[in-house]
Amino acid sequence: MKKARIAAIIGSLGSITIGLAASAAVPGPTPVSSTSPYVNGCEGAPTAPAYAGAEVEPFVASDPVVPGHLIGVWQQDRFPDGGSRGLRTAVSKDGGGSWALATAQPKFSRCAGGTVANGGDLERSTDPWVSIGPDGTGGSVAYQIADSFNDTNTTNAILVSRSLDSGATWSNPTTVLRESGGRDVSFAFSDKESITADPTQACNAYATWDRLVGPAGSSNGSAAAFERAQGYRGPTWFSRTTDCGQTWEPARQIYDPGQINQTIGNQIAVLADGTLINTFDLIYNRKNAHGLRGESVAVQRSTDKGLTWGAPIIVSDARSVPVTASDGVALRTGDNIPDIAVRGNSVFLVWQDSRFSNGVRNNIAISESSNGGLSWSAPALVNSGMVPAFNPAVEVTASGRLGVGYHELTGDGVTRLLATRQLGSLSGFSSVVIAGGPASDIKLAPNARGYFLGDYQGLAANGSSLVSFFVNANAGGAPNQTDVYAYIS
Repeated sequence: MKKARIAAIIGSLGSITIGLAASAAVPGPTPVSSTSPYVNGCEGAPTAPAYAGAEVEPFVASDPVVPGHLIGVWQQDRFPDGGSRGLRTAVSKDGGGSWALATAQPKFSRCAGGTVANGGDLERSTDPWVSIGPDGTGGSVAYQIADSFNDTNTTNAILVSRSLDSGATWSNPTTVLRESGGRDVSFAFSDKESITADPTQACNAYATWDRLVGPAGSSNGSAAAFERAQGYRGPTWFSRTTDCGQTWEPARQIYDPGQINQTIGNQIAVLADGTLINTFDLIYNRKNAHGLRGESVAVQRSTDKGLTWGAPIIVSDARSVPVTASDGVALRTGDNIPDIAVRGNSVFLVWQDSRFSNGVRNNIAISESSNGGLSWSAPALVNSGMVPAFNPAVEVTASGRLGVGYHELTGDGVTRLLATRQLGSLSGFSSVVIAGGPASDIKLAPNARGYFLGDYQGLAANGSSLVSFFVNANAGGAPNQTDVYAYIS
């Protein structure tokens, strides 16, 4: 869910110079997802038909304690008007070379086994995210988070599940925040959540999201009426666990951009000194006291494990434009949602931006900070710049290999690429095509307010390797329009 669309959603909720080397084809990716286990009607409510068998919006995490251990997550059976029947999980123990589905999946929705008794009694789930951290005994604990909600009413919740057996099984959901609204009361919807395990503090993990709040009378009104009310806002919210996910602190607001403004894409990274950095897309729909309007990539810092947070630091303005297929249907992409990676106290941010083409097409921008996010380099171009690019993900290995995964659109064909460079090198990124697998025509993807592979994709560091985790549109179309793949570089 995204910025100006929030009104419609709420209304319907029923200093680097970078050059690019020639691309080179490499061996193909590994399939991860399988057939859908869900059946029509499992959500237990009247609803629009789902794209059965379609997987979208993948993410992946690497274990900082156990070498070669990764966990990947995605949406299963996407609905055209938001969310999916459930979130699925797969585990790799060999660095991404092979994958197995979790034997007991998180119960974030009814289709996935959610009930009133176990806390997952909701019709849909979206925005899958996973992270792995130390448990203080020499092992690790995995955390998975979901934004689950009902389509038939306004109930929505941020749910967290943990795994103590490397992702094979998952606990019943813990409710971090659950709320409802209606026509005559204020309405709130939590959106685009993420979760981060702290590699510097065993059993600490942090959840963050934007909470879209509308005034009384907005939940069933039109988008225009909602905006005319000039009462909505989308502040950043936060919660944390300090006991390996057994309990979560009460959710609270950590930044409010003001009326008719919002954040989205909040995501926390942890520096070597333990400082937390939250990055997000900051959206000003009208000028604020600083004279800002439009979208900016921003960060805020906490030096006390999330107890207090500093004011936002603006990294750059962000200038995303629509990406459109040949039939005139727009793609639904991550727009200006940033992704973050850290190594030591260096921070790297990527997002899609049209500045390098004077607003003609999106490309992938990167900015870097060498002082823990206090100051930032000017945005620089990662990809070739000649065709639209979208959904970037960034990661850096312990050896200092910086990678950016992204998609490019040529005609209607989606090409998956991975750009890398070594930190400290004077040369720029070199790009490889993640070749192989079925054809990828974007028009074969689910149409969820635009052709949709997800608002993001996954990229994880595993030793000296980078593991891309992405969705591909299949030539066969329905009922298996998309699948999840992993690629090791």
